[in-house]
Amino acid sequence: MQPSPPRRQRAFTLIELLVVVAIIAILASLLLPALSQARGRALGASCMSLQRQIMLAGLEFASDHDGRGPGGATVANSTISWHQILNLEHFGDPGMGAPVQRLGPRALPRQLYCPSMVLYKNNLFPRAYVWNYDAASSGARLAIANPSSIHPSLVTYYLGARLDSFKNPSSKVLCQENERGSDTVSAMWPFGGTIIMGNDATYPPWSGNGGFWAYRHGRRGNFAFFDGHTEPLSDRTPLNYRERYNLGY
Repeated sequence: MQPSPPRRQRAFTLIELLVVVAIIAILASLLLPALSQARGRALGASCMSLQRQIMLAGLEFASDHDGRGPGGATVANSTISWHQILNLEHFGDPGMGAPVQRLGPRALPRQLYCPSMVLYKNNLFPRAYVWNYDAASSGARLAIANPSSIHPSLVTYYLGARLDSFKNPSSKVLCQENERGSDTVSAMWPFGGTIIMGNDATYPPWSGNGGFWAYRHGRRGNFAFFDGHTEPLSDRTPLNYRERYNLGY
């Protein structure tokens, strides 16, 4: 009995190979948007966690200073902003640096930056978060005596407004995402009636009205409120600036 000849293994034809490649490409095209959205949601959640740290530090500061939030100060001829006050008293930075945020050419690991931020056109990372102007710099802020007792470099030291004096705390914005170098956002500045996305070529398309609002997470931005909660808002959410930011509303 003669042994049967060895069976020849059938190879893929070119057409079959192309069909497999096409199927893989279709599956990838279906999966990549979902993966991108999941990554965007994760970055948005990370950003909100950082923003919550800043908000809670501000509220804790107020609890230690008769209800007043961080205001400002001067060191020699330099101005110190609310975030540096928080760094000094709550983030353990004796050099009064800015681990909360900064304007600079790169995002440093120990600084609280939104993870979705990128350089904008003047090749700087903007400040990731801004504070309510009325809370930090309103006429209700209070100068304290002996500022050098807090830090030897301080010349003046101001507490901000009483945070419990703001009406409607659940809808009043205390801290929000930003796309420029400013420290604060105010209802009194001339922003107009609505937020217009991409209205200034200096800033990315996910920012609105001169970069003061940033919606970096799928057209959503994170906002922190006076009552201590945070939530993402769409760029299509109506914002009455006076009601959202002003002390007296």
